[in-house]
Amino acid sequence: MKISRKVLQAESVPETPLRRPELDILEMPYEGLAAYWLSLKKLLDEKQDTNFLLEEAAYTNEPYVRHLLETAFSALDEERAVRLGKARQDILLEGYRRRFACMRTAIRAIIEAESPRLSLIRMLSHFPAPPIPEAKAAELAQSLLRGLAMPDADKAVLLEIDSRTKADRLMVKLMAYVTLGRKEGRDGCRGLLPYARAYLLLEGLSLAADGFDAPFVDAHMETLARTLLDETRRKMDMSLELCRSIRAEFDYETLYLVARAYIP
Repeated sequence: MKISRKVLQAESVPETPLRRPELDILEMPYEGLAAYWLSLKKLLDEKQDTNFLLEEAAYTNEPYVRHLLETAFSALDEERAVRLGKARQDILLEGYRRRFACMRTAIRAIIEAESPRLSLIRMLSHFPAPPIPEAKAAELAQSLLRGLAMPDADKAVLLEIDSRTKADRLMVKLMAYVTLGRKEGRDGCRGLLPYARAYLLLEGLSLAADGFDAPFVDAHMETLARTLLDETRRKMDMSLELCRSIRAEFDYETLYLVARAYIP
C-alpha cells in the first residue's frame, strides 16, 4: 500500500494532550501508527517542551508506545535506549504469543467439547508459572457464569477479551467460554462474537460457529497468530525508529520519509 500525505497529515490532530481512541499496535494499521508519531512530532515542534511526551505516556495504555515515550528523552544514551526498546519488544511479543496460544487452546476445546478443566490445564502450560491457581480460575469462571445469568449483567465487562487482557483474567474468561461452548454447542459461539475484541479469537469463534473442524481451525489460527506477531514486530520497529528520529530532532519531512519506509 502506498502511503499518502493525506493519511499521515497531523493538522487534524487535537492540540494537547492526545487523548484520542486507544492505541493498540497489534490491531492498528501502519498508517494509523505512523500518523500518531508524526502528530507527536508536530506538537513537540509547537510546544518546544519534551515534558509533554511524559504527559502523553500517562494517557496511553499501549505498553510499547508508553515505554518509548518514557525513555525518549531520559538520561539513557541512544544505544542503551535502543537495546532496552528491543528487550521490551521481546517481552511484549512473548506475552502476545502466550495469549494467542491460550486462545487457540480454548477454541479447539470448544469445537471438541472438551472438559473446561482440561482446557484450563492446557492453557496454564503456556506460562513458566501459573498466572492464577487452577482452583481459583475455576472458581472465578463459575462466578462469571453465575453473573451472566443476572438480569442486569454487564456482558461486556464479564466476557470481553482483547489481545492485552491480563493473563489471569484471560484464563478465567476463556474457561467460561469453553464452559458455555460445551453447554450450548458450537452454534452458541455466535453469542460470544461481540465480546471477542482480539481478531484471532474472533476468527476462531466464527469458524467454530460455522462448523469447521478442529484441525483446520487450529492450523488457521496458528498461521494467523504468526502473521500478527510478525506484523506487530515490524510496527514496533517502525515506532522505535520514529521515536529515535524525534529524539535526534529530525524535521517533520524526514520523519515522514522514515515512516513511509515501513508501510507495506
